[in-house]
Amino acid sequence: MITGESRPVARSVGESVTAGTVATDSGLRVEITATGDDTTLAGIRRLVAEAQSSSSRAQRIADRAAALLFWFALIAAGITAVVWTLLGNPDAAVIRAVTVLVIACPTLWGSRSRSSSRSRPNAPPAAASW
Repeated sequence: MITGESRPVARSVGESVTAGTVATDSGLRVEITATGDDTTLAGIRRLVAEAQSSSSRAQRIADRAAALLFWFALIAAGITAVVWTLLGNPDAAVIRAVTVLVIACPTLWGSRSRSSSRSRPNAPPAAASW
């Protein structure tokens, strides 16, 4: 599973191997020195979980910008709806207000779903919106 090498590497007596190592030329005898949470794979999994659960300063700024974009788009859509309704065309008001939301927010929906999945450590990653 994890070898870190792109092709077979010779090992001799006393050298360590990692779980998932494949013997390509003969049998081998190994001494197990770590199990469960002490293995390399468990360590990598811990590091990935920590990285996914923490957010960088840039991610926090992006989340704040996405929240502001949402409110800006919602207010712009509301103003659009009010203006077109006052102009006597309520059907166009709805169409244009929805258009404002769709144009302003597609990236917002993707970034919100990514940040919400990050808050649940066991959740699968959200699909990117780009």
